[in-house]
Amino acid sequence: MRNQWKTAILLLAAAVWVRPALATDIGDIVKMLQAKYGKYETMIKDLTLAMDVTVNDGKNQMVSENIMYYKEPKFRMDSKMNLGQGGAMATSVIYDGTDMWMVSMMGSQKLAAKDQMKYNRDKTWRWWSFLTENGTVTGSETVGGYDCWVIEFPQKEGKAEDQAGPEFTKLWLAKEPLVQVKAEGMYDKKKKAVFIYSDIKPAIGKMEMPHKIETLVDGKLMSTAVIKSVEYNKNLPDELFSAAKAKSENKGLGGMLKGVVPGGQ
Repeated sequence: MRNQWKTAILLLAAAVWVRPALATDIGDIVKMLQAKYGKYETMIKDLTLAMDVTVNDGKNQMVSENIMYYKEPKFRMDSKMNLGQGGAMATSVIYDGTDMWMVSMMGSQKLAAKDQMKYNRDKTWRWWSFLTENGTVTGSETVGGYDCWVIEFPQKEGKAEDQAGPEFTKLWLAKEPLVQVKAEGMYDKKKKAVFIYSDIKPAIGKMEMPHKIETLVDGKLMSTAVIKSVEYNKNLPDELFSAAKAKSENKGLGGMLKGVVPGGQ
């Protein structure tokens, strides 16, 4: 993928030690991130991440259980939306290395490039990789008890399918332990979104990552995501990333809308 670091750069960066107090521009910070996280690019062969997401629409709450599977360059996300009264609806988004598909009770549908960007298939756990994309250090602030660098990004132009990475305009990166704790961006191109990252703890070896992410839109809490578990190098089978196989295993309407309609299992 175009945002992955070149192997040679990773090896070189891993040998460079940069003291936090001397980091004055994005280049210094990128070297620090590569030195700390670069080894995980090659160490992790596959990864499974379970996350519960609660969405608030102002009137109701919807809770979904999600499992994301990564096996470069392939990706799969299984989601089960709880509909109440014991009912649930399941969907899968699968990137097979060439195309991305959505599989549901309606069958399978190939997603256009602009729709693929919504799933950030190579960014969910490699959050640091997009910092190389025109970020600028504009100052330091304290957020959530962490001394942070403030990194700003220019507004992106062009078609959505040509853009990569989260559409952040600003990011607060904790100087220690080098983890994002807050970000700002746009929601639906009109509303201001703020992302708060907390419950930072080791997830992959000694690699820390936030286990709770709150999204506020125009000051109101829209969603809360909680990472339940992270596993890696479990030798995920290639057939897990086959949209055709996922479709064949679909049990149909009764299984997808369990408890909602007559005939549900």
